[in-house]
Amino acid sequence: MAFAGDGSTTVERSAAMSIYLKTPRVLWGAMLTASLLFCGASCIPLAPYFKSDPVPFIIAPCMCMVALVDAVMSFVFPRMQFAGWCKRNLADKVTSERDPNADVMFRTAAPEIKVLRLDRARIRSVIAVWQTAFVIASALSESVALIGATLSILGFWPAWSAPIGFAGFVLLLLRWPSEKAVLGPIERAVGARVLLGDVSVRG
Repeated sequence: MAFAGDGSTTVERSAAMSIYLKTPRVLWGAMLTASLLFCGASCIPLAPYFKSDPVPFIIAPCMCMVALVDAVMSFVFPRMQFAGWCKRNLADKVTSERDPNADVMFRTAAPEIKVLRLDRARIRSVIAVWQTAFVIASALSESVALIGATLSILGFWPAWSAPIGFAGFVLLLLRWPSEKAVLGPIERAVGARVLLGDVSVRG
């Protein structure tokens, strides 16, 4: 049975998924706030406020490399993990249905499209797995901003620390938990259109 607010259109899917994305969105907001603070700290020379011995200059490029690795892994690892789970657990649930939006001649059979239907229970299991990948990606993104703040505390000028802090903040901005962020990877992994409940295929 279809549930309220679901559907095959983008607006309907967003409404149906919003209730399942409340917790990830709260987490995202908290991590974005922390990332913004780290970004601000990376833009201010903080060394005068911390009594510490000078650190070798080689620390700066090394930490920049760590930030780069974190940024790349924030995209690669969570995507591979979630896509692999989808292929193992959802690929065999794909069915074929006639496409009512196909432009065909009179009395010509409409072509079929591949469809994956997700009921409430299956959506909950999908969100649980996706949320793990989301937290990993967000934490790696936040760590980039933290590295920028750390460079500032260690005494490096904003020319080194500010770009890294800003990059971490932007990376976290890109992690907004939307229905597309959840359903898009599923559709790519299984090669089928995702529908929620038992709604009909529409444009």
